Amino acid sequence: MKPRKSKFTEIKGLLNPMRITYYPFYKDIPHQNTDQIVDTDSGKYLLCIVKRFEGVFYPIPIDDMFSRVRDEVISNISMPIEKDEKILYLNEIIDFYSEVDDNIVEDNEGQLSSNIHLFIKHHSQMELYPDEYTELLDKLKNGIRNEISFLDNQNQQLIKNYNYSRVVNEIPYNLKWDKNKVDLVELFAALVESESILKDNLPVTKEFMAEFLSKIFTNIDLADFAKDLDQAKKRKKNKTPYLNFLAKRFVEFANKKHNQ
Repeated sequence: MKPRKSKFTEIKGLLNPMRITYYPFYKDIPHQNTDQIVDTDSGKYLLCIVKRFEGVFYPIPIDDMFSRVRDEVISNISMPIEKDEKILYLNEIIDFYSEVDDNIVEDNEGQLSSNIHLFIKHHSQMELYPDEYTELLDKLKNGIRNEISFLDNQNQQLIKNYNYSRVVNEIPYNLKWDKNKVDLVELFAALVESESILKDNLPVTKEFMAEFLSKIFTNIDLADFAKDLDQAKKRKKNKTPYLNFLAKRFVEFANKKHNQ
């Protein structure tokens, strides 16, 4: 299975070359950004990126443009696609965004310009005003850098998850759990509820711990841990027999060391 790239292909067509024009501004179109509006004798116009469809130009809000690609990225990452394919796909988008970012340059006076844009005139008197042009490119540049940061984080997460799976799957020890399964569930449920174990600075879930421990111990399967947890919760006299057993053993150990 390969990643889907329809939204990425679409943004490539929108940004290289980038078609920009002063589009008639309508107040009843809420998604249009008002930072690049210019007043003329014939009305208000919004400088924006446009898409041509059947000979007509349509404005494309920058935020919408990036969010479509991001949604596609999130969908692809969740799909059963090989890790290397996902990383190549993410790097392809990062490389494209970086190329567009490099082509937006700032002069000594703080004005931005781009050598990959096509300015489309609707009116012969309509020139490209530097303030609105800089405002548009600044918004685009900030959007690109936010998306590169997002994609870099996704890349790092993929690599981290792969390394975790590889390490767990290649544990060279034949580890076995020598108590009953409910004891193990009691132990890891207490660890999870106390938020004693973090993954990426967030407390792990019971589902994560069940999967993790099932890989470490070769003789136990915690896929149905919820049933065992429910069994432990229904105890009447003693809710935590295994944790009490561990506490007793540690006290015995501590006293033994102290007496020595």
